[in-house]
Amino acid sequence: MTHPLHERKLALLKHIPNIELRATRLSPSGEIEWCTENEAAMFSIYIGVPGSYEWAADFADYRDARGWAEDVVECQGGKLIDYVKETWREA
Repeated sequence: MTHPLHERKLALLKHIPNIELRATRLSPSGEIEWCTENEAAMFSIYIGVPGSYEWAADFADYRDARGWAEDVVECQGGKLIDYVKETWREA
């Protein structure tokens, strides 16, 4: 029989979140909105699962954002969904 805490850890390990990379900018009302790479003021990283993503970081440079997102995927698994370049990579 497995200890309840170990069962919880196993459940968490099976539920590896996705990493989304998006080009973002401020709207006229001051809200963050998704945009094209050419319109971007920054590149934002969101971590979660469909229907439940949370902001994790912003970067001024796409390459820095992509590198950080790849590092997170390498360490924890999951899937990198790059909406800037429209590429998906399974870990």
